[in-house]
Amino acid sequence: RASLHAQLVLGDHLKIFGELYHGYSTSGQEFLETDVLDLHQGFVRWESSVGESSTLAVSVGRQEMELGASRLVGLREGPNLRRSFDMAHAVVSIKETDLQVFYGKEVAIGFEAFDNSGGVFQADATAPTLWGIFGDFSLPFLIGKTELYYLGFHRPMSFFHDGQGEEVRHSFGIRRFGTVKKNGRYNTEFIYQFGSLGDNIVRAFNFEGDWQHTFPRLPWRLTLGLKLDWSSGDATLGDGRLQTFNPLFVNPAIYSLAGVNTPANLTSLHPSILLFPAKGWLIYADYAFFWRTSLNDGLYAPPAFLSRPAMSLTERDIGNVVGLNVTYTIHRNLSVNLLSSYFIPGSFIEASGASEATFFVAPTLDFKF
Repeated sequence: RASLHAQLVLGDHLKIFGELYHGYSTSGQEFLETDVLDLHQGFVRWESSVGESSTLAVSVGRQEMELGASRLVGLREGPNLRRSFDMAHAVVSIKETDLQVFYGKEVAIGFEAFDNSGGVFQADATAPTLWGIFGDFSLPFLIGKTELYYLGFHRPMSFFHDGQGEEVRHSFGIRRFGTVKKNGRYNTEFIYQFGSLGDNIVRAFNFEGDWQHTFPRLPWRLTLGLKLDWSSGDATLGDGRLQTFNPLFVNPAIYSLAGVNTPANLTSLHPSILLFPAKGWLIYADYAFFWRTSLNDGLYAPPAFLSRPAMSLTERDIGNVVGLNVTYTIHRNLSVNLLSSYFIPGSFIEASGASEATFFVAPTLDFKF
């Protein structure tokens, strides 16, 4: 992919930003991989001080957005073409507190030049709609930071193992993250969802805990990590209740660039190791275990597509993924990166269809100017 962006600053308060994207694949036209040329971002941003210690910023137009730890709204990495929204977005900052309010639609990607559209002003648009309020702040009696948020989501037609139809989903979340003393880091998040899918009512949840500890006296600044991810799945087929968690606009590469699964009806455990062997070098490796949370629900691929139905199978084990990330930063403008993942199919994959192991490798060169 290739991108070119420019920013025009007009006075002390106004900025205009634009970015063009081109995506190419040797396999021809592929969804989210190829696009002749299109406007990926193009927005106007106004920013001003409000009082002595607060600012207000408002941006309108096509723009990327990433919230918190990207559990529900993240950048789309893995595919060539990243995600953007046609959106109005306001941010109020008061000392160490930020409050965001937004409304917009995801931009649908086409193959030809300048054919992408979010359909904000089209009543029959099929692109999903996102709105919400997101706050992050510090509390004097607690270490770390806190995020509280509400996100609304609407899609004219969604498909899950236990139903299909118009989806309206509301997500309330809380996240706590920070450092413990000097070498410990924690990140915990809980999300509760309710709403409707056609005639079904929605009740779902997600929990993530991510803990890391660095041993500065050991060679290469060894860091050990452990992450637990628990996403609800549907308990009973045809009971009028959908319990499958919807990760909305999660990064498809949340677990690996191979994009085998996504946090819907998924329980996973990820031990990891991080090393800094020399200046500019970073090595990260993890081994992930994946299971179906509910045996009455299927397997979902990013962002939340049903890739394998349950088929009354009693196997819970989806498989394991070995991941490796090696990065060398040559200069602040130049870095090389090698990402790889190897998916080892589990008993559910073997019992439900094709069960080949999958190896994914992505060497990249990142040059910014």
